[in-house]
Amino acid sequence: MKLLWKISSQILKVIYLLNQKGMFHGLLNLSNIQIDDDHKVVISKSCIDSIILKHNLANIEGVDDGGFLAPDYFGNEPLDLQSDIYCFGMLLYVFFSHKWPYPFTNKIKRIKSNYKKPPA
Repeated sequence: MKLLWKISSQILKVIYLLNQKGMFHGLLNLSNIQIDDDHKVVISKSCIDSIILKHNLANIEGVDDGGFLAPDYFGNEPLDLQSDIYCFGMLLYVFFSHKWPYPFTNKIKRIKSNYKKPPA
């Protein structure tokens, strides 16, 4: 439990530091959090990947990153700090409950049914 708390605190610190620089990650999820032997957290990917994913949302078939998408992806809302906070909440739920919050395939179906194509 202590290790999960340490990892969670480091992720939150990354979100805070990015926000202090006027930036955000945009797509925090299990696949882009790396932990070294000293339990130091390194976050990979960035909002660039998120923007590409958002513009191709109608084509998502898998659940790799899709399960952690913030509600901002459902429409044409800009990604921001709240997007990272949502993803962080999802991570906390998975870390501390050891469960997925819902079947991701249901979320992907909901995303596709609510999808609004972004302006070209």
